[in-house]
Amino acid sequence: CSYSPVATGESILIDIPEDLDPSTPISALFSGGPIEVRVLSHKASTVRIGIEAPMCLDILRSELVA
Repeated sequence: CSYSPVATGESILIDIPEDLDPSTPISALFSGGPIEVRVLSHKASTVRIGIEAPMCLDILRSELVA
């Protein structure tokens, strides 16, 4: 997933899906690989980031979470 641009004070949430069994071990969440966050570019007060994570994790911009 890539998010662009990231505004000042904006946050990105990395969470597990609501339907995931709460007894799922953390090692199972990362069986698809690690979470990688990259700074793709920056200009003045704007930063563009890229996020790669296992498909079992939800990645949402904070303003999209109600």
